[in-house]
Amino acid sequence: MAIIDNYISKNEVANLIGKDITVIDAHGNSIKEYKWAEMTHGTVCTSILAEKFEDANITAVSLWDSHMEISLEEVCSAFQLF
Repeated sequence: MAIIDNYISKNEVANLIGKDITVIDAHGNSIKEYKWAEMTHGTVCTSILAEKFEDANITAVSLWDSHMEISLEEVCSAFQLF
């Protein structure tokens, strides 16, 4: 299952539901944890979906940078990953 959202924290998802997920950027690169944003829309939505579909292999594409900007190009790149 692919989830595309903003600021998805792999550690917070694991803390909330006890499930490890893969978190990448719109270009397929692994994302390190965001030190300035933990409980975000992306994290909460990813946690809910990962818990609901517990047997699914989750890959989360986290968009936006530290300036809270997102481009249409990033969104299109994220869709092309899947």
